[in-house]
Amino acid sequence: MKYDLIVVGGGPGGLMAAKTAAEDGLKVVLIERKRNITEINRACSQIFYTHKLTVMAGGESD
Repeated sequence: MKYDLIVVGGGPGGLMAAKTAAEDGLKVVLIERKRNITEINRACSQIFYTHKLTVMAGGESD
């Protein structure tokens, strides 16, 4: 697979970078060690919809 941007980490900066780049039309992959973004204990994670994210580890997707 080819991506325009690979973001490592689903923290506040990573989530916003991935979201902004995707909204600008880039093909983005977000890599996070947690299997589900809602497991990340950060306040900003609630503004992102997990069904729009593909979890690469384990081959799972929502």
